Amino acid sequence: MTAAALASQVGKAARPDPVVTVAKTAGMLLLLSAAAPVNLAVTAVALAHTTLARPSRRTADRPRTVLISGGKMTKALALARSFHQAGHRVVLVESHKYRLTGHRFSRSVDRFLTIPAPEHPDYAAALLRVVLQEKVDVYVPVCSPVSSQ
Repeated sequence: MTAAALASQVGKAARPDPVVTVAKTAGMLLLLSAAAPVNLAVTAVALAHTTLARPSRRTADRPRTVLISGGKMTKALALARSFHQAGHRVVLVESHKYRLTGHRFSRSVDRFLTIPAPEHPDYAAALLRVVLQEKVDVYVPVCSPVSSQ
């Protein structure tokens, strides 16, 4: 048997039967359609629970304005949520490169600002401008594991 004949047989054996493929696809669509009402009900219950059972925001005895850097990271968002829950105003900053992070749209973030990257010569001046402009009381630096080395 030649190499070309062997290659053509291998190619034929690897192709699935179109009837089987259509049957599998139709079966999967049927299962997804059957599960859709259950998924919709679970989603509605979860949405109602988060909307109605949202923890109330406490009012701090001495509310502070908290500036958190590293706004793209999940740990910065966790801190923002905690400070917000405690009744403080939260300002989140991140470099221009990550200006489209989803954290900027969090209900826990009162203000989201972009500043130059930490390596940039104007970083400290930009951070100081934010502190003065927003009347920041507390600064919480959040950095990635790579930049802390």
